Amino acid sequence: MNKSLVIGGLISLLSLAPEIGSAQSGTCKSTDAFSNHVIASLRLLMSPTNSAERTAIGLPQVNTAEVALISDANICTQARLAMDSLAHAWNPNAASPPLDSRALYVVQVGNTYCVFNPYVASNNNYEFLYYFASNWQFVSMRVL
Repeated sequence: MNKSLVIGGLISLLSLAPEIGSAQSGTCKSTDAFSNHVIASLRLLMSPTNSAERTAIGLPQVNTAEVALISDANICTQARLAMDSLAHAWNPNAASPPLDSRALYVVQVGNTYCVFNPYVASNNNYEFLYYFASNWQFVSMRVL
């Protein structure tokens, strides 16, 4: 992955921390063309020919039926808190962002979660996807 893309992702996450929020309601973003695109991309990663990329991301190989958009508000709340923690870990001196209840996309890939924030501005049409283990420990970030 291009170093400038990683830095761009970190900067977008930190500079738009109010978009990520703290102590959120955790609403889930519903199915739309963008979520369908991300799910299709994640399902392509399940192909045996994409094992190197999948391994680099930290994703398990699962049946494509196990790649699904989440609609459970409790899981989305946990995703929001994980994103908040990640932003705080990367910039602990930043002021706490205001409460924000805007929805996140959360896709479950086996026992891993892929989280993406539709409110973070995209540069050069890149979307930053954040991967978390089932215990919400940060695994990796990928540009889609």
